[in-house]
Amino acid sequence: MLRFAVVQPGPRAAAIVRVASRLRGGVVSAVVDHDDAAAQSLAKQLGAKVVASSVEQLHQQSGEHFDAWVLVTSDALVVVPHAQRPVETSSEKWLSNPEGWLWGHSYRFLPSVRALKDSLASGKLGAPGLVRIHQWQATGCDLKQALIQQLDVACWLVEQPVSLVFAQRRSIPEAKESTLRDYVQVHLGFEDDRMAVIDCTTSLPAGDDYYSLSVIGSTGAAYADDHHNMQLVFGGSQPRAFRTSQGDFALLTAWQEFIDATDKKRQPLCDGSAWKRAMGLLAAVEGSLTTGQPVTVKDA
Repeated sequence: MLRFAVVQPGPRAAAIVRVASRLRGGVVSAVVDHDDAAAQSLAKQLGAKVVASSVEQLHQQSGEHFDAWVLVTSDALVVVPHAQRPVETSSEKWLSNPEGWLWGHSYRFLPSVRALKDSLASGKLGAPGLVRIHQWQATGCDLKQALIQQLDVACWLVEQPVSLVFAQRRSIPEAKESTLRDYVQVHLGFEDDRMAVIDCTTSLPAGDDYYSLSVIGSTGAAYADDHHNMQLVFGGSQPRAFRTSQGDFALLTAWQEFIDATDKKRQPLCDGSAWKRAMGLLAAVEGSLTTGQPVTVKDA
């Protein structure tokens, strides 16, 4: 049974409670939070015996009570083995060393996306030739994180090294503080003439986001999007449309992946090396946006 220390759960505390009881071979045994009242409350709900105000305090006083650290952010789960204790509560700092770490960002572990990946792995679609991704979010969302995750999804699906990156952005004169701004389209050229086209935006009005993923293979095609997940609710007046969600499945599946990988003594399927690859591609995207030219990539 693997024991986990949850660090700075914040607004994801409720999701952690829902998921923790469904883990096979894992349990939360410690909670780290600067807010003592919040830590005590979460620990009680999880049945955790140890509470600490910092990573360092927990490691010094109760290191024997857990096997791995868990950081749950708004869009990812990062799990770190006990021996490689993190210093800061930042997912980027946690992922600086890929050995044995899990980068469980949402889109790798969504049931719909994994079903598409399974279709590729089973050979039903043949070899992937084109991957097309749309991720449209409301103003205020983190475009950089969205792009990092979709770069990883594209590489995961194609399973070939990227050789060329070309990117375009919408020109907004008042948004000079960011290379990415609020809309970016990226072309990834892979070896064997495969390609991916990704567009991410954070310019939608407040409300539901939109995500679409399509793959065209040599013998078939498949897509996953959220168009069909709208349900009409009739309550005596005008009907209202609500989009259903995939719940906590991405968080649960990512967390379970770390447990299974540890049990089978293998690397997690999405680890720090995947994050480093995505960060390298992000640098190429920013280089292409700056020069307006394609960027040749090595070892990506």
